[in-house]
Amino acid sequence: MDWEKFFKDVMNWMNAANIMLKNYPIDSAEYWKWVVNTTGRIEKRYDAHPLVVGIMVAIIRYQDEIAQDMIARKESENAGVGV
Repeated sequence: MDWEKFFKDVMNWMNAANIMLKNYPIDSAEYWKWVVNTTGRIEKRYDAHPLVVGIMVAIIRYQDEIAQDMIARKESENAGVGV
């Protein structure tokens, strides 16, 4: 297992995610389709090594937490509209 290459791939993925987030909000279907496809490719590239899968799942969970916080904030802001 080439861990240096894997972590470079993760860094490149994070840079690409930042670019995607300039074009699509974190709660958009477009962004999540990209997340699922690209993290899956990384997992396959490293033969679904359990640690690779765990790291990629942690990244996805972190992204999801941010998205859920954003959605909750929007809903909270919209709850007061029209009252």
